[in-house]
Amino acid sequence: MAKLTTEEFIVENSEPSPFFTDEKTQMLQWLTFFKGVIVLVNKILRIFAPNMNLLINLNNKNMKHFKFLSMMLMAVVAVFAFTACGDDDGGDKGNGNQVTPEQLLGTWYGVDENSSKKINIFVMDFTSVGSGNYTEYKAKADENWNPRQPQSASMTWTLTNGTLSANVNGVTRKGDILSLNGNTIKVRRYLDEGRTDEIVMTRVNSANEVVQIFQQMVAEKTGGQGGDINSSDLVGSWDAVAFTPEGKSRIVLDRKNEDHWPYCLRWVLTKDEITQYAINYRGSEGYRGRWEKTLIGKYRIEGNAFIIYNFYEGYHNVIDYESGGGTMSTQPIQATITLTNSGFNISIADYGTYELSQVDTDATKVSIFGTWGTTRIVGSVTDTKTGNVIESWDNTPTINDAKNGKESLKYMEFTFGESGAFKLQQFDEKKRTFTEIMEGTWQMNGNILTVDFGKGSRTVELVSLTENQLVIHINENDEFKVEETGEKISVVYDEKIYFSRVN
Repeated sequence: MAKLTTEEFIVENSEPSPFFTDEKTQMLQWLTFFKGVIVLVNKILRIFAPNMNLLINLNNKNMKHFKFLSMMLMAVVAVFAFTACGDDDGGDKGNGNQVTPEQLLGTWYGVDENSSKKINIFVMDFTSVGSGNYTEYKAKADENWNPRQPQSASMTWTLTNGTLSANVNGVTRKGDILSLNGNTIKVRRYLDEGRTDEIVMTRVNSANEVVQIFQQMVAEKTGGQGGDINSSDLVGSWDAVAFTPEGKSRIVLDRKNEDHWPYCLRWVLTKDEITQYAINYRGSEGYRGRWEKTLIGKYRIEGNAFIIYNFYEGYHNVIDYESGGGTMSTQPIQATITLTNSGFNISIADYGTYELSQVDTDATKVSIFGTWGTTRIVGSVTDTKTGNVIESWDNTPTINDAKNGKESLKYMEFTFGESGAFKLQQFDEKKRTFTEIMEGTWQMNGNILTVDFGKGSRTVELVSLTENQLVIHINENDEFKVEETGEKISVVYDEKIYFSRVN
């Protein structure tokens, strides 16, 4: 949650929605009052003195008329002055004068606006007598109801004769408590140009309750589910379809546009684990433009806070982790999550907001069940230290080639059972039969295919799936033995495998 400087706080609250009035606003209210008195006096003069000679040529008869007029004017001013002074004494505050500072301790929120144009909720957390915090939650229709990053600032406050005075980042604001009934407070707010309104604030157990209320309001605007966000709602694969950088315009992401690659990402979520993929936008030819696994870790949801923790970040660090090493980050990453009718939004402080939608691949429309045989294998092995390609290949193995003894063309078959069983077998040209290499279970989340074979698991990207063709992409860290020297070096193994359905 962002902390506000004095200037930022004033800018953020520049809309006509402050909770407290400041000293300048009070002065404007007094000036408006006196202006009203002058207007009233002018109207009375027009009624009782249509002829200005009445005031200039005073004779005895007119003098009596003028004295009567003067007494009426004095009476009007006295009535207004008494009413104004009465406000300062809390004449219409109900039981507000009897409220003690201790009764305010806790967390209170008010809905400043919930319209077709915007939502604005403010929170006043009175942590102790004299100190606390002030927070605002906002979303606007012209910003696609993407919640803004919550703005928070420390607050000092006093309560005297029912008048609450608070200082937020050097700005003093005031408001009158009209009544306190159980867990609700009615407050008179002073707005610009002498206007006033009344608002009801409600006590809650924690700020998380306010977050859920705000989230529910946003969900109602967008057609989302609202209420609590459960991790089960997020299981699957999600692609970023749009990104709004902090303080800039929204970008509808197009993977064919290289300028968008820095913002393209994919999340694969289980109930408590996250795997992030991103497009390599800075690498050399052969690496640039490919999807890479850039984060693996845990996540949890608290209210509308999406928290990533105990994670490994960075392409090479993730590779090291999958090889049994890597450096784990223990400082959590926190973002704000909001469900929408097409997925969910993730807002990151001082960065921007991602809009994510469920991955829609052919895999959701065409069954992968059955047996698939290789038709083409394209790949390379690259030294992770030097970036040099050690070996590359582009083969087109078929079952007939394998049976004819073409040893260099490894023909394989993958079988995906409807019950979740998986089998990988390769044709052994010497034994003239298939040899089982791997057996286990499989599952698919969006376009991410995971095979668990007991001692470990392998995750691959499902590039495409049609009725008769399957294409997968493998990218992982491995060790490579140099034949000339026998040295083992760390490499990146990258391969794309094409299959056709076996009848």
